[in-house]
Amino acid sequence: MSVKRLKLSDLKLVKEEDEILGNFTSVRGKYAIPETGKAGFYKLNGCMIGGKNEEDLRELLSSRIMDIIGFPHADILLVSDEKNGNGCLSMSILNENEHFVETEAQESKFKPINNIDDFINKDLEQISIIPGITSEDLRNRKEYLLKYLFVSALISNTDVKMDNMFMIKNDVTGEFRNPEYYDMGVAFVENRDFFYNFSSKQIIEQLYELYPAQVVPFGNQIQEKLKRTDIKALLSEESFETFSEKSKKSITNQLFDTMKLIAHLNAKEKNHFRFGTDSLHDAVKGVNLSLRDRVSGYLSKFRDNILGRDIDE
Repeated sequence: MSVKRLKLSDLKLVKEEDEILGNFTSVRGKYAIPETGKAGFYKLNGCMIGGKNEEDLRELLSSRIMDIIGFPHADILLVSDEKNGNGCLSMSILNENEHFVETEAQESKFKPINNIDDFINKDLEQISIIPGITSEDLRNRKEYLLKYLFVSALISNTDVKMDNMFMIKNDVTGEFRNPEYYDMGVAFVENRDFFYNFSSKQIIEQLYELYPAQVVPFGNQIQEKLKRTDIKALLSEESFETFSEKSKKSITNQLFDTMKLIAHLNAKEKNHFRFGTDSLHDAVKGVNLSLRDRVSGYLSKFRDNILGRDIDE
C-alpha cells in the first residue's frame, strides 16, 4: 500500500507550535486537512536524536505494525514542505469535548526508575491525584501501561514518558480514557535504552516475569498476527523506499529478534494456562492488581518446583 505525501502548503494552519499543550521538539504547528475537516500535528524530520531524518517513516511504519497487531494509535500521514523538507502529520486523537489532562505530581517526578514496576507506580501516583479519577480508571490505566510498554518494546520506541500518554477527559460526561499510541519518531533507533537502563528485550522479559496474566494473552495475539512476511512486505512498499538500506536492515533485524523472543516466552510451559486468561481476569477483576500478579508468579514457580523443572529453562 502506497501512501501519497500531502503538501504542507495545501493544509490550513490552525494552531501555532507555541500554543500546543506539552513540550515538543519536533512539532511545528497543528494543521487541518480542508477536504476532511480533520487536523494533525506537523512533525518535522531531523529534530529527534537518532532519527536520521527518517522520523516520518518510523512513525508510519510503527502505525502500520500497530494496525496488524490491533493496538489503537494516531493515524500518520506523510507530508512534504518546500521550505523545510519532509515530515508527517500525527493526526489528533481527541474526540469532541475531550482534552488531555496534565498532572502536577512534582514529588514523584524525579524518582529513579529501576524496573518497570517503578515506572508503573510512578505513573499511577500521578494519575491518582487527578480530580474525579476512580479505582476502575486506575485499574484500566495499569492494564493500558502494560500493553503500552509491550508495544513500545516491540517497535523499540524508547521515548516513553507521561507527555506521550496523558489521560483524556470528556468534559460533558466527565469520563476518562487512555490515549491511542502516538509519538514514534525514534522507533527502531539503535543504541537507545528504556529509562537509561534496559533494552527492548529486557523490558519484554520483565513484563512476562512480573505480569504473566495480562501479558501472555497479548504476546500470543502479537505472535499470531505479526509475521516475518508482514515486515518484509511493509518495508518493500513504495512509501518506505526512501528508508536507507542500513535502516531497513537494522529494523528488520530488530523486529525479527524481538518476535523470536516473544515466541520463545509464549512457548514456555509456565506461560501455558489451564484456564483461559479472559475468564480468570473476569473472576478476579476486583482484586488488587499487584496482589494478583504476585500470587500468579508465585504459583507458577511453586508448580515448577513441584514438577522438578528449572523455572528459567
